[in-house]
Formats: sequence, C-alpha cells, structure tokens
Amino acid sequence: MSTKEEGIRRLVYSFWEDGLENVKERVRDYSFVNQDFVNDIVGLRRSGKTYLMFYIVKLFENEFGREQFVYLNCEHRSIYPLKLEDLNYLIAFIHQEGLLKKKVFLLLDEVQTVNGWEVFVKSVYDEFNGKIKTIISGSVKSLLSREYGRLLSGRHLTVRNFPLSFREFLKFKGIEETDRITEEREAKIKKLSEEYIKFGSLPKFVLSGEKQYLEEALNDIIERDIKSRVNLRKKEVIDDLATLLMERVSSYISFTKLKNILNSKGYRISTDLVIRYTSTFSDVFLFYFLPVFSAKYSSIIKSNKKVYVADNGFISVFPLKVSENFGKLMENVVFVEFLKRGLDVSNNLFYFKDNQQNEVDFIVKRGSEVEQLVQVTYASGEDEVERREINSLIKASNLLKCSNLLVITWSYEDRVEVENKKINFLPLWKWLLMKDQKSLYSTSSSI
Repeated sequence: MSTKEEGIRRLVYSFWEDGLENVKERVRDYSFVNQDFVNDIVGLRRSGKTYLMFYIVKLFENEFGREQFVYLNCEHRSIYPLKLEDLNYLIAFIHQEGLLKKKVFLLLDEVQTVNGWEVFVKSVYDEFNGKIKTIISGSVKSLLSREYGRLLSGRHLTVRNFPLSFREFLKFKGIEETDRITEEREAKIKKLSEEYIKFGSLPKFVLSGEKQYLEEALNDIIERDIKSRVNLRKKEVIDDLATLLMERVSSYISFTKLKNILNSKGYRISTDLVIRYTSTFSDVFLFYFLPVFSAKYSSIIKSNKKVYVADNGFISVFPLKVSENFGKLMENVVFVEFLKRGLDVSNNLFYFKDNQQNEVDFIVKRGSEVEQLVQVTYASGEDEVERREINSLIKASNLLKCSNLLVITWSYEDRVEVENKKINFLPLWKWLLMKDQKSLYSTSSSI
C-alpha cells in the first residue's frame, strides 16, 4: 500500500469516528440525496459546502450507518496533491471494507483539485449506479463546465451553495422559526439584521464572531482559488484589483478605468487582461457582475456592469467608504438574496438605465416576461425616499410593462399609488424572511 493510499484510509477512518453533534441544519430541501444522480455542491469557499455534506451524513446515518459514508477532503495536507489513480483507490477501499452490501455514499470535497476527476465520477456512476451515490463539492465554476455536463448529461444535479440566508442566520443565532412576531422579537430581528448587513453570513463567522476569520477567508479565496489560476509575474495585481472591486460594490464599473488605475500603479496591463482577471473572480463565486437590461446584445456587452460581492463580511475587511454607505450594503444583500432564491445573473437579473439616466437597481425577468422592478434605499420614512428613485421606477414600469413595483427600505412600510401605479415599500428584514418571493404584496413573515 502506498503512502497516499494509507493517508486516504486513515482520513476515512477518522471521519467514521468523528462526532457531528455541532453540525447545524441549513434551511433547504434535501430530497436530492434520495435521487440517483451525481450531486454537485458548488459555491464560494468557506460558504459551508463541507458542513452541508456533513449534515447530509447526520441526516441519513441512522438509516444507512456512518460507515456507508466515505468522505474525503481532496485538499487535505496529508494527501495533497491527489492524482486520478488515488481516487481510484477509494473504490478498492470500498470493496476491501465490504461496504457494497448496502448503498455507499461517496463524498468528495473540493474535487476540482484532482485532474481528471470528471472521468472518475462518470466511471463510478456508470459502473455502480444505485450502489454508490456520489456527492462532490467545489469552489470553482469548472464543476459546471460544458465538458462535465457533456460527460454526465442527464446524470447529475447541481446544488448551489451560498453563505447563510437571513432565516438561517437567525437560526444560527438561536432564534427559532415561528409565525408569531412580538414587539420584542421584532426588535431582536431588526438588531440582528444590522449585524447581517455589516458583517455578512459566512457560517463559521456567524458562530464565532471573530472578525479575523473574515480576513483569513478572503485571503484564502484569493490565494488558493484565484492566484493559483492566473499566469502572471506580478500577482499583487490581483490584490489591487480585488480592492478596487470591493470599493465599488453596488456601483458601476468600467474595465477601461480599472485598467488605467492599475497602470498608474506601475502595472502593464490591458483592458482585456482586466476583463480576464475579473472573470476569474466570478469563476470562484467571489464577485458578480450585473449587466444592463436591453433587447440589444451589443448594448449589454458595451454597457458598464454593476459589481457585487458574495458576502458583506468581506467588505468589512477593508477600510473603505462603501462600508460607511449603508444603502450600498443593503443593495448588495438584496442582490445576493436574489441568487439564493435561484435567480441567475444575465438570465433573470439585470439593472435598468435609460438615456435620461433613470435607474432601477434590479429587474427580475423570468422567461420573456419582466416579473418585478426593485429599488433599494436606506430610508426609514416616506420623506426619505428620493423622488428620483420613484420616477425611475415609474418610467421603467411604463417602458417594460411591469406593474409589480417594490422599494426595499430600512424600516418604512406602506403601499402607495403614484401616477396610477401601486408601489410597495417593505423593510429589508421582512423581505429577507419571506418564504415565497412572489408574495411581495403581503407584509406577513415568520421566523
């Protein structure tokens, strides 16, 4: 037995002996575990993919037994780097342990670090379908690549993972779900919503409250997931580009202007390279780039994007002006919540801006229909909502023939009629707690 094989064996044995008492439930549907598909859990590093796997084990181990779950962290220091033949040893291990007498769950964490993993996963599915259920996780979009989709066409189901939703955040903070919201309970939820907006919802940070963890998590993503994937001599440009993007969260960016700023710092970089590097940030789920809504593809390509970050906690790492702009922080939270609700950038989600500079923060589109227009503002009363934002909402409503208009506020709540258009004003915390995204005319919520 090779040293690598012995390391794999020891790690699996250790997992069988580890307790999972501290693994908390994420609010989601776990029925995908019972389906005969390969499951891909994809999302930002440190967003809780590993603990989602652990919770699956906790949820089903009484039915199958712990030893039917073969878990391997492909980045573990004792076995890194793994090769394809090392993954093949897992099948030999399963046979040696006599596990195939019952269904086996093969859990491969951060599998993208192994070259050829796609072929291995397909081979296991083809040979052991119904006997071995494979669940993989990864922090890069390569798990969603066309090549992988081609190899496992009709055989895999993707589960997207994000930092905690506000509902999950409250649960981690000890506030259990209920339909009754007392005055005291509402005050607690509002107070915690400030923490959620300022410091984000990475699961481990929510449990520990250690601010240093946020900096470590961001550095880990940049060093392991981004710098390792770009080929350049001065990798410090990645750090500077990350700072520039973070400064502009919830704002428009110009790739040409970013290039000029970086070159003024001594880098020799083109606009094309800036675009390539920013796409790498997107590939690892750290930054997202929202396009303008337009019927013309050329306009979408030429127009500036709006940039958002995967978790507000990363903003708090930097001494930036955006961290002092609560409205920008709220807007970023709303954007990420849209992703958590299943919307996708460039398919379902856009911003609106016309030639008269009327702007709407978010356009929600499903199929060919514009479903909703959403503005976000740090307003506590009707008099604090800028008339410009309402006018933009009305003009976009007329142009796009959409009557579902929402303004997400800090604490102002009402339903008003402006120019024969009904506009709902709803506090952010209530909107975040709504189970049904389409129930935005109702002000009921529960937690």
